[in-house]
Amino acid sequence: MKLSLRINDIKTARIIRQVLGFILTVRKDCILKFTQNEMNIISFDVNNSSPLFWSSIGQINFDRYDVIAKDDTIVLDINIETLFHIMKNYEKAASVAGEMNIKLQRGQELQDKTSKTRPIYMVISYIEEITETQEISHLFSIPVSLSRANRGNRLNQPEIVNFSLILDLNCTLISFFQRVERYKAVDNINIVANKYGELKIEFENNVRKTSIKWKGRLDTYTRSDMKKVQKVPLTDSISSINNNSNNNNGSNKEYDGNTSSESDDNEDNEELEMFNEITVNVKSKWWNLSSKIIEVCDTLQMIIWDQGCVFSCNINDEPSCTLLYVVPGKILE
Repeated sequence: MKLSLRINDIKTARIIRQVLGFILTVRKDCILKFTQNEMNIISFDVNNSSPLFWSSIGQINFDRYDVIAKDDTIVLDINIETLFHIMKNYEKAASVAGEMNIKLQRGQELQDKTSKTRPIYMVISYIEEITETQEISHLFSIPVSLSRANRGNRLNQPEIVNFSLILDLNCTLISFFQRVERYKAVDNINIVANKYGELKIEFENNVRKTSIKWKGRLDTYTRSDMKKVQKVPLTDSISSINNNSNNNNGSNKEYDGNTSSESDDNEDNEELEMFNEITVNVKSKWWNLSSKIIEVCDTLQMIIWDQGCVFSCNINDEPSCTLLYVVPGKILE
């Protein structure tokens, strides 16, 4: 078995750091899956009570990408906190740092003779030039656990089976996403949307119902727009939809600036009324995290499906680097 990676581009280190930083807001334990084509950063809760993260970084983003293993797949369990800080420091020193090398290495045998295996480390190294005559060599060893080969075959990107609606979002909605953060006592929220591109958030705050609605119209796609796609990976389905939308000259929905309207239950506000709406209930803290995705993705899609909602994007608009943020929830009838 062999894993050998080389990074000589600050963009790749930044993308890895951004993904790890996003995951760290929820948990520290992660799975790194290396196939012949890409590196996957995966984190999930076995009880499905908190979000799932799935990021894919194509081999094209590495100067060297060698994966030699049974089934051509290496799967590692790792605490990503140290890896995050290494990438962050390398990014800061990019102007004076050389290439970063990543490999797997077995350590010395443990004193405990009951263990028949030697520990495995992810070894990361790079050289930082201080002056023309001085340099610092950085070397890190992060303990990892090697998973069984057949586990890699079972770890597959989530598939969308029954979706109700897909909405195109962009960076102008950051403040709209962050509005809920002001209400600290709110536990759950309802995300309300319809095929006409309207988007609204509803929740109860101090026994008072509050609604926040985006004033613009978003591009949307329903199941009828995907007649030929029954069950495909999320990123593949989105790619199909985007190709359809690029050829759709009749799309005339526009973002109405960075504006939204808000009211409570004793206000009569016709602007907040919606027709043929679809409502999904999720925890507000998981919704608040989604605003951080917009910070690294100028455009993304929000998918409402029978298990909650999914946010999907190309990181920094790089097609070979994708991120899925799957928020558990339920559709309300």
